[in-house]
Parts: sequence; C-alpha cells; structure tokens
Amino acid sequence: MKPKLDNPNDIRQQVWRELEKACHDRHHAWRTPVMATTSSDDSVNARTVVLRKVDRLNQSLMIFTDQRSLKVREILKQPKAIFVFWSARLNWQLRVDVEVSVMTDLTMLNTLWQTVKDGPSAMDYLRAEAPGTTLTNTITEQETVIDNHQFTVLTAEVKQIDWLELSREGHRRANISSDTWAWLVP
Repeated sequence: MKPKLDNPNDIRQQVWRELEKACHDRHHAWRTPVMATTSSDDSVNARTVVLRKVDRLNQSLMIFTDQRSLKVREILKQPKAIFVFWSARLNWQLRVDVEVSVMTDLTMLNTLWQTVKDGPSAMDYLRAEAPGTTLTNTITEQETVIDNHQFTVLTAEVKQIDWLELSREGHRRANISSDTWAWLVP
C-alpha cells in the first residue's frame, strides 16, 4: 500500500518525481499522456504523445514530433495546450496547463536528433509524406524516404497542474503551480 501524502510540498515533489520517472520507464503510465490543442477553427484536437524529457527546475515537459504535424501547426497559431496523465498505480490524474514552443535552436535539435536517428522511431521523421497524409494503396505500401529529417521538439512550460487523487477514503484535489497551492473540491 502506498503512503498517503498530506503535505502539499511532498505531493508537489512526488508529482515531479513521477514525471521524471516516466521519461525513463517505458511502462510508467505517465510516459504517454494525452495532449490537447486548439485548431484554427477553435475545435479541440487530442492525441497521445510520448514524454521524452522533464525539467523540474524550469518546470517544463518535452516531446518529439514531426515538424509537419498538425499539432505543430496548431501550436504555432495557439501556443497553449493541456496534457492529461492518469496513473492507476497512484490513482492520480494530472491535468497540466502548458504554454508550448517549437524548438528553433538547430544545434540543440541536431544534438537531440543524434539520440533518435539510429533508433526504431527514426523512420517517423524521415518519411517524405507528412503525418496524416492519405495513402494511395495500402498500409504496407513502400514509403518514400527523404535525406533530411523532419524531427522537432515541443517544449511545454508548465503553468498550472490540477492534481486529483481518487481514494475510497475520499478524493482529494489541488491546484498546483511552481509557487502556489490551493486545495479544491474534488
């Protein structure tokens, strides 16, 4: 049985520890949150992404994506998004309000690309066709490969975390930022 954390600072620290673990543990429930963005027609688009890096000091989350993806176009128009994380082990849900930027530092992008280029996901960034392009034949058709990668990085600066703990003894909820804490009605 996991210990019940009551101190707001302990909960805040545990949230960030779990986010950091999720970057390295492929089986951690928070490794693949849902990211929701707003499209140009004000509809909401949500998709599962992979959490790649967490920077507790700068309160930021990082994901990798194809620079031609819809989420990148949406972020360039409206840099706000929400990440939703759920952990059955913790019985915790996080709704994380973020401001997202698309990495423009080519040196940093190329450094991060070096960590991806020899792995199984490299092909995701080397296809001639952009994500979501309609295939003309079948899903097994030969894909065209390009020389220059389409890899980019989204950095999400955490503005607010809505933390919810589900428990038989009573649910608990709080609004957390880097320097504030407010208990909420669950």
